[in-house]
Amino acid sequence: MVEGYFRERFKDEKGKNKINIHYSENSIGYWRNKEYKRHSVGEIEGFCGWSKLKQICDSGVGIRAQSLPAFMFSTGGRISEVLQLKLSHFDLSDSEYVQCVKMPIVKQKKIGLNQRTFSFPKAEPLYPYIEKYLEYVKQVSRGKDLLLFGFVRSWAWKLMVKQGKDADVTIWNHWARSQRASQLGFEYEFTENELMEWFKVIDKTWARRYCKKGDMGFRKIMRSRAPETYQI
Repeated sequence: MVEGYFRERFKDEKGKNKINIHYSENSIGYWRNKEYKRHSVGEIEGFCGWSKLKQICDSGVGIRAQSLPAFMFSTGGRISEVLQLKLSHFDLSDSEYVQCVKMPIVKQKKIGLNQRTFSFPKAEPLYPYIEKYLEYVKQVSRGKDLLLFGFVRSWAWKLMVKQGKDADVTIWNHWARSQRASQLGFEYEFTENELMEWFKVIDKTWARRYCKKGDMGFRKIMRSRAPETYQI
């Protein structure tokens, strides 16, 4: 068996195509000793900081791996949305802002939302990774509007998880999305409604779950609201 399993394709009694996956004892034994942990955005304590995000990017091997976390964070997109991005989704003509035009949305189609257009400042520390990679893709694509990454989802996640581990960060589904929401709330002081509009979500509890001010965020609030003198 290759890599611990093989796929058996066959037709059932009604002539429909079916697939059975047969696992080897070695692969089953490996996973039997592993405890699966489902992570939640509730584990995010707040924005991890730009230096940590840059560390995650820099731990990648090659320009594509280094830029993937930058696109994940900056767009706040789900992995399946980021993997659909093309050159045509990015407008860099403004001197101050990157505009992401009609980025695909994968989980809001049932309410009529299948894309979102939004901007973020070029002054953000991860923009150089994005600018460099877009220029690289532009050169190698020879005028074609190709997918930026060409990864399958599983491989993209392997890269994200490995680079996070190298930077001493546990990365899991929606980690970058929650980090972006927390950064928007912490540094730009986005309100719940503003977060919902930027991410194009309709769940009223979404912003509360994804955006965490963290200890530094509350310090910032106390600093701005502190009285000139404390009453004794």
